[in-house]
Amino acid sequence: MPTDDSDLSIGVLLIDSSSEYLQGKNENSMIPLIEARWKTFFISGDRVGSFFAGGDNWLLAATTGLDHVGDKDRGDSEKLADMRKLDAVIVAGINALVESSYGEFSLEISRDISNAHEGRAAEFSYSYSFTSGSWTATPEIGTLWMSHEVSDYYYGVSQGDARVDRKQYRPGSAFIWSFGFGVSYDFDHHHSVILNATMNRFSNRLLDSPIVKKAYTEGLMLGYSYSF
Repeated sequence: MPTDDSDLSIGVLLIDSSSEYLQGKNENSMIPLIEARWKTFFISGDRVGSFFAGGDNWLLAATTGLDHVGDKDRGDSEKLADMRKLDAVIVAGINALVESSYGEFSLEISRDISNAHEGRAAEFSYSYSFTSGSWTATPEIGTLWMSHEVSDYYYGVSQGDARVDRKQYRPGSAFIWSFGFGVSYDFDHHHSVILNATMNRFSNRLLDSPIVKKAYTEGLMLGYSYSF
């Protein structure tokens, strides 16, 4: 469990990422970067939660926030603009974090609580950080499993959305694998600059969907944060 009473850092994150959807556009966005904690309560990005168990090198937390699986706008694709509109999905889950000399392991198990798709997802990642002075480099690998409700919501084609050139399709449960590499530089004990590159690989059940075009998507994030 965290030993300090509180900490806070704020900043901004610039994101450029490609879309897996048919004729989907690249996403270019700027979002606030907030990391805050007061005793056992915390905010991390779009997650709000509370630690409820932990030890010297492990933590368990209950969290809630936005669904991380798919894009409700389907990449703003004009080709898919006639399909049913998707709502933003709020999920609640349990997060586990284990730190060891071999690296950091994290697991999030979540479920929709907004009655949008009523599905479940589990995301596991492993990372290892190399530090030299003010520089830190962190390679990371991970996998995301989604239940059939989730994959159908984001990547399926219902009977009402089916067309001559867009067959009805239900992917069933599926996976997305991820690979990433991040670099950060800390200076003056308060300022940090972050650069992170990621690549996602979609499983065959998703690639067989008529609305999915790319097997791989890429993302690049540049951020700055100030720690109080």
